[in-house]
Amino acid sequence: MRLFRLLGVVCCCAWASVATAAELEFRTLEGFGGVPLAVVQAGNRAGPPVVFVHGSSQAARVWHKQFADADLGAAFHLIAFDLRGHGASGKPWQADAYGADAFAGDVKAVIEATTTSKVVLVAWSYGGNVALAYVRKFGLARVAGLNITASRSAFGPSTRRAEMSAAERAVLDNRGAAMRSDDLAINLAATRDFIGDLTATPLEAPEMTEFLMFNMMTPAYVRRAMRLFRPDNRTLAARLTGPVLVSHGDADVLVSVKDAHRTHRMIAGSRLSVYEGVGHMPFYERPQRFNRELAAFVRSVQQQD
Repeated sequence: MRLFRLLGVVCCCAWASVATAAELEFRTLEGFGGVPLAVVQAGNRAGPPVVFVHGSSQAARVWHKQFADADLGAAFHLIAFDLRGHGASGKPWQADAYGADAFAGDVKAVIEATTTSKVVLVAWSYGGNVALAYVRKFGLARVAGLNITASRSAFGPSTRRAEMSAAERAVLDNRGAAMRSDDLAINLAATRDFIGDLTATPLEAPEMTEFLMFNMMTPAYVRRAMRLFRPDNRTLAARLTGPVLVSHGDADVLVSVKDAHRTHRMIAGSRLSVYEGVGHMPFYERPQRFNRELAAFVRSVQQQD
């Protein structure tokens, strides 16, 4: 626990270097089942709200290049939170604390505690499952638009995995098992390898250190529990009648860009933006383009609403 508290302080201090149009505001609110959720807000509180939902083993900190964008901050109310089991949020022991009701309830709690307006949800990787758990349970009444970023979002089986050889799948499965290991040395080495696959351009040493810190704030038991949440959202695609932007890097080795094309085909009226030579984190590797497209998307959503 002392290690988690120390890492939490380090990550919060890192946020302090982010320059935004308004001061960063940190708070802890009550999520589903009373689990505390760490939330950060910035930007124009009177502007359209954008809620960022990060991926597995990550933290709200991954969005710092969006929170540092002066144009985004001047125009929009930026909201991010650490998923339960991640970062500075609570980490319940029970496996059933990481299911659809819990994730949906957490998103609901964040939206209701931070804004009275409709939000644009930006959901990255596993965050797509989290955001869609909210949509499935509570509908689209509070959702103005959805940006699905580098996420299969359970709209079908993994194309990337189907393309792998048996040997490649074995390597991937072994790494996943190692990341869920209670042996810290084994877990740490596998997590480092996983982080290396997040981007097409290798992270600089300070970035790798920071990513490794907040990735390791997700305990092995949380990773094991989250693996059990395997939704099937294929029937949900037809219900996504609002604006949807699909963003994906064509060099993503974790989720195939073919899955993004499939998502685009399944969701009528959606838009697809493919980033050439970019990996699993287009918002991090190409922040200027991502932020520009996100701003245009939010503005178009507001005009339609």
